[in-house]
Amino acid sequence: MKLFLSTFAATVAFALNEGAHALNVKIPGVIYTARNSMNQDNDSAYCKSAAEVEEDMIALANSVERVRITSLTDCNQAELVLPAAKKAKVFVTLGLWTSSNPDQFAAEKAKLVSLMDAGLYDNNVIDVCVGNEAVHRGEIPIATAITYLNETRDLIRGRGYDTQVTVAESPDVLENSHDLMDAVDFFAINVVPDTYIYDSMVSVLNQIRALRGFARAKMKFITFMQTGWSSGGNGFDAGVANPQNQAKYFAELYQFTTWMDVEFYWNQAFDVEEQLPGPHD
Repeated sequence: MKLFLSTFAATVAFALNEGAHALNVKIPGVIYTARNSMNQDNDSAYCKSAAEVEEDMIALANSVERVRITSLTDCNQAELVLPAAKKAKVFVTLGLWTSSNPDQFAAEKAKLVSLMDAGLYDNNVIDVCVGNEAVHRGEIPIATAITYLNETRDLIRGRGYDTQVTVAESPDVLENSHDLMDAVDFFAINVVPDTYIYDSMVSVLNQIRALRGFARAKMKFITFMQTGWSSGGNGFDAGVANPQNQAKYFAELYQFTTWMDVEFYWNQAFDVEEQLPGPHD
């Protein structure tokens, strides 16, 4: 997604004031990208500069507690985001992109090593997410996802950090694999409210119902690593994508997750038409 910060802040303010009284809160997290465009070939300004990333982090610091990136190597964004976020006092969730190409993970892992060697990896990194629905997309089997997870965790532990490490997947993938549930440090799920806006929280609850029981039994917590509602474009199959529904979903999501004691990362910029696949989100 491309994050337009002025619109982001305005819509957040609108969403939080939709209820009977205003909420003085920060958003738990947003997904961030250092891309200026989703089209690498036709955009000379494809990647943001270090100065632009720093400006984004300063602006986001007023509204969010943390940012999540889904790839270390895309636009070299980890190297740009880590110092900028720390300067702005914004925490970071690092993501290593995984796919059917094993060279992709190898490059991401090598980048993680270089970040550590450069002193950019520290306790401002609150967790690390290895993959984003690669199993759900059918690109890798669960066994490979677990192998990548363990390799990353071993690397981090070997450097003296106890950062929590997980894999972001769809709820159905996670709840149907006890091996994956056992392997991750916490349950990281991507939630899509594929319904009408007035049923959105029912849809979310239904998606995590089984996982809540597994989480309690395995003494692990749940985080929504990716969720949102589009303000325009095609949106979801049943949901109408418009700014009003987006604001309503955001406000209800915030109240719902606060009640559930679940953190979330917002994934839809407030003026993009729809999410694109790949390490763009």
